[in-house]
Amino acid sequence: DEACYKCLFNVFPHGSHSGQICLNIIAVSEIKTELQSNLDSEDSLRFTYSAVGKPVPQISLFPSKVLINPPEENLAQNPNGTVTITKTYNVSLETVRSLSLQHLIVHMDHPLRNEEKIVPLSVKQECASRSPYTPLFAFASFGLSIIFLCVSYITFYFVQKKKKLENATEITHHLRHLEGEFLMSQSLPAHRAKNSETC
Repeated sequence: DEACYKCLFNVFPHGSHSGQICLNIIAVSEIKTELQSNLDSEDSLRFTYSAVGKPVPQISLFPSKVLINPPEENLAQNPNGTVTITKTYNVSLETVRSLSLQHLIVHMDHPLRNEEKIVPLSVKQECASRSPYTPLFAFASFGLSIIFLCVSYITFYFVQKKKKLENATEITHHLRHLEGEFLMSQSLPAHRAKNSETC
């Protein structure tokens, strides 16, 4: 445990000698990070990171120009004497895109060690999901699909109707032709019979 300890030594023939030593415990954890969509703003990401240590670790985010506002910082004292530090940033998506950033860098300073952590940015996914043009594009695509289907159905309907009319016309002509041939075949025997009677 962290405390100051006093030691007493009896040395013959010089007598008692005392000394004091203080033990300071230094500890630090790894950095934990979380990147998520910001429900309060469509143009930013909410980035949270935390670490536990004694003394309190100093944590910074780079590049700092992507930050919209100063971070929300929270310090929590733990029963074992360590302190949990949590910082939450709002990261500008517009700045991230303009700088073509693929990741953020979290840097921690502590007497025990220094640490850097690279946090990948899923900017493409976030931009797609947060783009204000996405709903309009989806609606327009859906509308164009409906119009295309309607035009295709109407075209198919009229083509089929035209084919049916053409088939009906051909059948009518064919029936009339057969009827004409039948009448001619009936009239020829009667004409021949009349000629034979005349003779």
